[in-house]
Amino acid sequence: MTGKVVGKKNLTPKQLQFSQCVADGMSLSDSYRKAYKTDRMKAATIRTEACKLMVNPHVTTMVESIQARKERSITVHAVSVQDRVMDRLELYSKTAQPSDSVKVSATVWLGKTCGMFKEVTETVVNKSAAEIRQELERRLMMLDDMGVEDKTLQ
Repeated sequence: MTGKVVGKKNLTPKQLQFSQCVADGMSLSDSYRKAYKTDRMKAATIRTEACKLMVNPHVTTMVESIQARKERSITVHAVSVQDRVMDRLELYSKTAQPSDSVKVSATVWLGKTCGMFKEVTETVVNKSAAEIRQELERRLMMLDDMGVEDKTLQ
C-alpha cells in the first residue's frame, strides 16, 4: 500500500498519517517516526525528512484542513455547552429551590470553562478639560525636548 495516492489531496497513507500527527500537536520528528519506518535512520535525517515532508503543499494543506476542522468542532461544542448552560440557568432562575445552589454553582462553573461570564473591570478616569490640556502640553514639551517634530501640522 506504500506509495498509493489517497483522496483529492494526493497524499499517500503515510503522508496522511504524518499530517494527522502534526495536526494533533506532535513534533515533526515524532510525527515522521510514527508514520514512517525510521529504525535505521539518524535523528538528524528524521528531522530533515520531516521538514521536507512538511514543505509539501499537499501535506501542509492537509494539516491546516485537519486543524481547521478541529477548531470548528471545538467552537461548535463550546456553543452547544453555552446554550445548555443558559437554558439551565434560565430554568433555575424560575424554579430553583435553596437546595439547588450546588447545581447552580456547577452550571456557572461549566459556563466559565467555555468562556462565559468573563469579568470585565473598567477604570474610568474623569479629568477636567484643564487637566487634559495640561497633560497634552506636558507630553508635547517632552516630544519637543526629544527633538520630535510633527510634520503633519506644517
